[in-house]
Amino acid sequence: MASLLKDALEQVGQLHKTDDDLIDRLNHRFTVILLVIFSAFVSTKQFIGEPISCWTPAHFSGAQIGYTNSICWLKGTYYLAAEQQRIPQRAENNEFRIAYYQYVPYMLLVMAGLFYIPHMFWRNVGRHIGFDLRSIIQNMRKDSNITINQVALQLHVALQYNSLKNIVYRGKPVNRLLEKFQRSYRYRKINKLL
Repeated sequence: MASLLKDALEQVGQLHKTDDDLIDRLNHRFTVILLVIFSAFVSTKQFIGEPISCWTPAHFSGAQIGYTNSICWLKGTYYLAAEQQRIPQRAENNEFRIAYYQYVPYMLLVMAGLFYIPHMFWRNVGRHIGFDLRSIIQNMRKDSNITINQVALQLHVALQYNSLKNIVYRGKPVNRLLEKFQRSYRYRKINKLL
């Protein structure tokens, strides 16, 4: 638990180094941390302590009490008011049934994973295609007059350049094709616009 808190605090200290905004950080950091903490809290009671304690007659032995609690945990229970004189029949007790959801800790962990997957996908895809969001944001800050068309051209050139850079023919990168692309009229025209 201490290492989880330490990791969370280290990541909070790195907020200014990311290329995402506050909402993204809330989704992939703080929400994930909270869901994991809630899952740990719920599963601690479920796996370490007694998850449920049902009423049993006083003459039950320890094994009988354990068996009764296991049945209550697996099958669910129903509420019986103290002033009620008789135990309801099987058909009558459905309206008072209390269901316990043993899968809640697992669902919380799945939700934490689902909140983290988009961040992981964005980071890995950006790394593989050479899409550098930080440089684009810095360029946007430098030139506040940059148009959407210029940004689209810059992205197009970066993606085309990086897709050519990753082409390998017989174990060697295709550098000549890259050089030819850089010398092309279209590449020079795009660079003049930027």
